[in-house]
Amino acid sequence: MKKDKALRISLISILLFNVFFIIMLIGYNDIIIIPNSFFKSITKEYYFWYMDRPLVYNESIIMGITGILKPMFSLILSLEFFYIIFNNKYINVIEKKNLVISLIIGCTIYCLSFLFIKYGTEHYRLFMTLISTEILSIILLNLVLKVRKEITLI
Repeated sequence: MKKDKALRISLISILLFNVFFIIMLIGYNDIIIIPNSFFKSITKEYYFWYMDRPLVYNESIIMGITGILKPMFSLILSLEFFYIIFNNKYINVIEKKNLVISLIIGCTIYCLSFLFIKYGTEHYRLFMTLISTEILSIILLNLVLKVRKEITLI
């Protein structure tokens, strides 16, 4: 059977983003950033503490790389998601019920993580900015695996 190039590219991009996310989660979880006030309110004292905290080695470089890779992966994963759900080749394979359930679960997990970050954490860390893209990659992975399974059965 001929391998599907779009699904392979999707799996590679999902894998690359997840490797990046795990590196940020484990290796650079001590990088604290000042969030948007929508995510977490910042007091004057906290801001002064933030300015006097010890810096992490290469913190600005890591933040710059994250600032470039997050929107890039968000765009790539979003385009792959819409390609899979609107492509005529895959539209009959994807069950709408499973797609809706995946999206509802993803939105629920994002809302719960948002509430936890807003009210349950003391510091807003750099990896927390990647949570929305991580949830998108998991939803896309679910779709890709479902499509690959159905295509191989046919």
